Amino acid sequence: FDVDQVCLLLNCGGYVELHDLRKEKSFLADAGIETPCGFLGVGHFPSANVVAGEASAESELEELKRTMDNFGEAGFYSVLNFISSPQPGTEKEERQHWRRLLDYYERCVQIAENAGVRIATHAFYYPDKLVRNSEHLLTIINKIESDCNGVAFCGGLHIPGDDVPKSVELFKGRIFFAHARDVKGSGFKSEPETAEVPLGEGDVNVPAMIDALERAGYEGMICPEHLGAPRRQGQDQVGEAVRYLQELMPPT
Repeated sequence: FDVDQVCLLLNCGGYVELHDLRKEKSFLADAGIETPCGFLGVGHFPSANVVAGEASAESELEELKRTMDNFGEAGFYSVLNFISSPQPGTEKEERQHWRRLLDYYERCVQIAENAGVRIATHAFYYPDKLVRNSEHLLTIINKIESDCNGVAFCGGLHIPGDDVPKSVELFKGRIFFAHARDVKGSGFKSEPETAEVPLGEGDVNVPAMIDALERAGYEGMICPEHLGAPRRQGQDQVGEAVRYLQELMPPT
């Protein structure tokens, strides 16, 4: 499919060793595939306990620093991070959680700057999550000014009711990773009520999103995800999604 870049998923309970990162990058490089972005699958930061004030951030930040330093040494330029902390029950608690989150992120960004790595923050699109839409992602960017502080842009922003193509402009210059995702339904519905579908078959205007990314000067990866259930045995859903995206790309 003429794919030359992938995002490496790293399921880790602590920090990631440098030799492991180099080994994986070398294996893929031998196949002509670059890995500019890593996704910390288990190590979402900060943890919900830190945001809730139930745990100290110090040990977590130390592990994050070791990982970021190793990412930089290994040549990963971005770290994809999901903020999975739940939304608390009261407005007062929510303000407190946001304060802790921003305090933590300020230190994260300093670590990323020193390591030469960018943080691509991804929201969760459901009402029980603290960071769940474009407005919340913008708050993190605007409160902590840094060229290393950006977003993983995703078509899933349709779920909380955001206009996906228009939202691209909000993050211009700060999009470090992009997900191509299509869904049916919006308005903070639960996952069973918001159907995941192949690209081009849902409510997200995927061609307009790709066009908006192009006009915004985005030159990074666009990774298809959440493509719905297979419709036939052996269906190559990712391959079909890659072909769909390639047809939308402007000629080079």
